[in-house]
Order: sequence, then structure tokens, then C-alpha cells
Amino acid sequence: MLFTPIICSSVKVGGAMFVNEMLQGAHDLRRFRGRTEENIRRRVTMGYYNRRGLSQAVQDDGLLLFLTGAGISTASGIPDFSNPSTWWEWQGRRIEPLQMATQRMFRVRPDWSWSWYLYRRALVHRSRPNEAHQALVQLEQLLGDRFLLITQNVDGLHLRAGNSGRRTFQIHGNLDYHRCTAGCPEVKYLREDLLNPNKELLGRSVLNQLRCGECGSLTRPHILWFDEQYDEMWFRWQSSLEAASQASLLAVIGSSGNTNLPRRVAEKAGEKAFLVNIDLKDNWFSQLVTSRRGIQLNEPALLAVPRFADLVKKAV
Repeated sequence: MLFTPIICSSVKVGGAMFVNEMLQGAHDLRRFRGRTEENIRRRVTMGYYNRRGLSQAVQDDGLLLFLTGAGISTASGIPDFSNPSTWWEWQGRRIEPLQMATQRMFRVRPDWSWSWYLYRRALVHRSRPNEAHQALVQLEQLLGDRFLLITQNVDGLHLRAGNSGRRTFQIHGNLDYHRCTAGCPEVKYLREDLLNPNKELLGRSVLNQLRCGECGSLTRPHILWFDEQYDEMWFRWQSSLEAASQASLLAVIGSSGNTNLPRRVAEKAGEKAFLVNIDLKDNWFSQLVTSRRGIQLNEPALLAVPRFADLVKKAV
């Protein structure tokens, strides 16, 4: 559910901005779905044909690349790191996610780290994929190997919706998996009952269940921490950049552009691909998109992605 008291929806095409009416409350949001659908379709289509055209971008031989961030999952009830519910609290201390999601925290307090991650995993398991996730599943089914999804999200909702693991690069990892801290190479799925819905400090008995079955060392969440670097083995660094160089279309969905690899992907793809950016407000990608006469859709992903997917389907 979207808790949006006021939404200003706008479409930028080649630097020009068209501002739709201000919308108040959930009932207005539902009316907005139908009332502006044709208007948005017309403006998006105009934007594509402003230079390269949707048909050309889709009908070229390149990959159709989709890069997703937290904004695609908020409608599923998953809070981003700006939400206070994502902080870790223990004995009066409140620790923000930027400190919790680090290798340093895991080394100092593995019990805090695992307690926090299993709490986040419990939140994710209560959530369900939304219409934007489903729209990307339909595009993969239609496009086959021309489709590639790069996601910054660790919630696994793309896979649960039906996107294939082969065509989904999880560049920040996945909360459902863990791996050995001593270097055993296999990434394994966590047991379904390893959850911490009440945000409790987990004891030694739980940590013992998180040991490597091969060597007995403590495992770690399969997550890219803020004090670590991207690599190819775990997080598809080089594969993502190679895909960007082969793309004829890049659609960025719900990402603010605060991390390195998504920016590099957009810059690489922008050398020849048509660019689309879908987010509630302007972000790092916006200037890149408008400078290349792409499209900036200041819309919730829940609304914009299914409509954009329909345009892609019609152009195939």
C-alpha cells in the first residue's frame, strides 16, 4: 500500500517538464490510474520519438536492460533505509543501517548483525511481489534472452515474482542466502525458519545453526556490505558492465543512484542505449537521462512500470 498524501506526477522529455495535477490521498491515487493513463501513454510515446523512438530501441539487436532499486519494492511494504523501522535497537542504543550493514559490525558483533539481518528477512517474507515486479516477469517471458534484470534489492522479490535467476543479476546479494566466512565457495539458502520477526537479540543456539556445514566456521549474510567492494564472483561487476555495453535500452526503476555499479551501468549504457528513469523524484540518473534526450517519469513504480511495459510489448 502507498501512503502518499500528495503526489506530484511529472514527465520530463528532453529537458521539458509536463506537470500533472496534484493528487491527494489513496482514493485519488486509484482514480489517477485510469484518468491519466492515456495522457501518460501519449507523452511517453512522444518522448521516445523525440530522438530515437521506442520502436527502434526495442527492435535493435541490443539487450533490453532493467535496473531496479528500493523504489520498486516500497509498494510491497518493504521499507528503505530512511525508515526508522530498519534501525537496530538494543538496550537503549539505536544503530542506523549504514553502520549495521558493514563487515566491521559483523566482526565486532556477529550476534547483532545476524539478529538484524534475520529481522529484515522476516519483513521481506511477509511481503509479496507487486504489479511492477509482475510486469518485469511478463517482459522476460516475451523477450527471452534479450531481457536482463540488474537489481540492487536484496529482498528476492523479483525471483519470487517469477524472473529467472539466469537473467537476474543480484548485485547486492539476497537476504535468503548465506556463505562461509572461511572461504568455502558455495552460497546456500537459509532455512525457512531462521527468522527474527520480533527484532530480538539471538542467542548462541541460533548462531550455531548458522555455521558452515563443510568447515564449521560461522557464515555471513550473502550481502554486499557498505565497507566492501563489488566483484564478479559474488556480485556480477564485470557482467553488469558488459551487459550495459550491449544494451539498446536501459530503464532505471526506483533507484536513487547512490552506489557505484548502478552509476557505471547507466553511464556505459548511455553511450548508445535509450535511457528511461522511473522514480518519484529526480535523482542522480535524471541529468544523465535528460542530457541524452531520454525520459524521466516522476511516478511510483507501481503505476509507471506496468504502463511502460505495455509500451515495450507493443513495440516488439
